Amino acid sequence: MLCPLHIHNWKNIDTKTDMWNYTREKYDIPDAAEKWILKEIQGSWRRYKNSLYNNHFKCYGSDEHLITKKPQDVSETDFKDLLIYWKSDELK
Repeated sequence: MLCPLHIHNWKNIDTKTDMWNYTREKYDIPDAAEKWILKEIQGSWRRYKNSLYNNHFKCYGSDEHLITKKPQDVSETDFKDLLIYWKSDELK
């Protein structure tokens, strides 16, 4: 929920403050590390989306097959949105 997949550009994610607060609750991190932490979260978010693209979108042909092979940790709505985005002219 903090790192939504349906938003395609990190700059458009409006939950960065929530991500930082969540991380601070879990770990003893100084305020000076906020920029670094968010950069690490951004990298992880991008790697995960790239992994979904390579392991699910590129591997299967039809939309019906793609949906049946959807990862369990991704909602069907988010996955369908990603499929639309990956097929869009904007991405190509």
